Amino acid sequence: MRNFYFVFALAAIVGCVTITSCSKAVSVTDSKKMKKKLNEPAEVEVTFPCAPMDYQSDKNFIRATGSGWSMDMQVANSSARQEVLKALGFKIGTSIKGLAVDNLARKQIQMTEEITKTLNEMTKNSYEHELASYKIICEKYTKNPQTKNFTCYMAIEIEKDKLLRPIYQRLSANDILRIDDDYETFKKEFDKKFSK
Repeated sequence: MRNFYFVFALAAIVGCVTITSCSKAVSVTDSKKMKKKLNEPAEVEVTFPCAPMDYQSDKNFIRATGSGWSMDMQVANSSARQEVLKALGFKIGTSIKGLAVDNLARKQIQMTEEITKTLNEMTKNSYEHELASYKIICEKYTKNPQTKNFTCYMAIEIEKDKLLRPIYQRLSANDILRIDDDYETFKKEFDKKFSK
């Protein structure tokens, strides 16, 4: 019987606390700082100019997108271009290094500091030179009325063969880093690495 009274008393206390706390609940829209706005949608679709989904790489072209902002329109453009080229160069370089390392592993050649240095220099020089042939395929601007900043959205593409063929030739000419596969196999392997 004593347990019954204890449980009953505990339930009464919990009920009072719940009722008291519920009666003091205030809606966020009731505050003076945040006025409730009628006829405004709860959610708004956000669209990005030159969106990555619209400019994906395919079997013939490698594409990349990016953006940059500044109070000066030309600086925003330059910033977007640098961002896109840097991201694309990094991804291309990483993919090529991955292919070369896989090739060395197949040949059972140990990676040394000298081989790593040669590989880094060769891939960097190769893709930096070839990236100069990029083409801008999307370039759009927005301006923020409050901050007066311009945002430049950009998408670029580079022809895959123009990029990969010279890199393949440079790697094939090196005694240690020589790619034993033909160009088409090299290209397929590059696509696998690049899409990761």
